[in-house]
Amino acid sequence: MVEDSSPTTRRRDLTLKRDLYERFGVAEYWFVDIEAERVEAYRLREGRYGPPEILRSADILTSPVLPDFAFDLSTILE
Repeated sequence: MVEDSSPTTRRRDLTLKRDLYERFGVAEYWFVDIEAERVEAYRLREGRYGPPEILRSADILTSPVLPDFAFDLSTILE
């Protein structure tokens, strides 16, 4: 699941929606925070999201769920 930040929905995206995705077993939840120029990657482990991996524009977003996926974050965060 990918959410793009919005000032009006930020709180809901990072609380209510994240909790729902976790409860329904969504393997990964990526929160793209354009204002903070980062991506928070939440990954389900033992049924729970732990602390997110924080990625910046110099990073490449990869996913264990999508083995061949690699996304250069500079294309959206710079």
